Amino acid sequence: MKAKICGSDSPMNIYQFNRWFLKQREKYLPITDPSQYKFYHMRVQTGAMTFHARYDLKTKFGFTETIIWDIRLEITQDAIRPDSVNYQITDLTVGGGCVDYGTVNHTYIQYRNQERTLELLKKVKNPKVQDLFDVFTPRELKNVERIEYRIPHLWLEGIDPDESIAVIRVCHDRDNMNTLVKYTKKQFDSWFYRFNMIWHPKENETDFIQVQMINVKSDELTARITMRLQIGVKIAQPTHDWNFKIVSRYNQHGDEKWYITMLEVLCHPTFDYMDESLKAIRDVVTDDFMTLVRRENQSEPAPFWSSIDFVYGFTLHRQIEIELCELGRLDNSTSALQFELNHREKMKNTRLAGYEIDYKDIPLPATPKSYFILNTVTSPIGEAMITAGSTSYQEWKFQISWDEMDQFYYLERLVVKCKTSRDVEGKYRPVA
Repeated sequence: MKAKICGSDSPMNIYQFNRWFLKQREKYLPITDPSQYKFYHMRVQTGAMTFHARYDLKTKFGFTETIIWDIRLEITQDAIRPDSVNYQITDLTVGGGCVDYGTVNHTYIQYRNQERTLELLKKVKNPKVQDLFDVFTPRELKNVERIEYRIPHLWLEGIDPDESIAVIRVCHDRDNMNTLVKYTKKQFDSWFYRFNMIWHPKENETDFIQVQMINVKSDELTARITMRLQIGVKIAQPTHDWNFKIVSRYNQHGDEKWYITMLEVLCHPTFDYMDESLKAIRDVVTDDFMTLVRRENQSEPAPFWSSIDFVYGFTLHRQIEIELCELGRLDNSTSALQFELNHREKMKNTRLAGYEIDYKDIPLPATPKSYFILNTVTSPIGEAMITAGSTSYQEWKFQISWDEMDQFYYLERLVVKCKTSRDVEGKYRPVA
């Protein structure tokens, strides 16, 4: 079976469609009136049958959405019982309002007073909400911060500060089932911070955000923000659409201001987030490490161990166990500089000269506890090239742990093993 959802160019297989479909049930209120289901335009051909289905469903966001399915079934023969034939779905196209995925179609969404509401939104007294107006304008976002191609975050300041009013939910993938989990503002800030570490707009792409209105009232707006983002640091990585659904209400506190009162981070229907995170985290951590080494080397060559503090940016509450070759264990209260001073007589004054990320050993499917490996080569400070006899090699094994609320692989333990030789040296990429 192939399923196309809301104009997507990439069809889903049965596994992907089932994950997407099960998630859809959470969006709507329970159905009490069977008349909301309509089946029509049935056509029977030799060996095949097609029909259309239409559903008018009340969403938990307060508006009604129409969903249309075009279904094609074909007769197939039972492999076990040759005399038995069955109709099976081979092609499925889902359209209608498409408020969570693909292109929003306002023909199938019941709302009105859009122009009046947008004019009202322009007159807000809260300066921060000007960013909200930019977000809710139904065109590509313009004039927002794009420092080093990071994801804009100013609009999040418009979330209602009253946590009894603001409802924030983030998609979790549990046991192959998508579900929306409620977050506090503090929890969401932590999630968004880590999301920014893994995802980013593609370099030189300035139209990565699209805003589509869903529902409009005089004092309430519902919209979907779609961000086309890339994971990790590889330029060739494909982009994926991330969808955020937002409700903004006016004058909730009698202050004539707009606030975001509902925010949902929607599930992505076609990829496993934990798998993608496991594949990307090794590149993100290594890139941060090498960036720090290069920065330190700009003034003068930096000792190899002086950059070890980079790991703390990828830990939960700065908690990590580190073992460095023969030098022993580094606890959380000891900085790299202190560690170096304590063991100066045992250490070589070395610089990091090259590195290699192990892509062969990726334990998929991803599990909450996992690991990745980075190999490095060092040489004495003062030597411009890597030469045999003066170099040493290290294997960095990062043990990582998945945090369910942050949706992020944190570094939990690092074991660095020092070696005197390396079988294949050509794989190492120079740091400079």
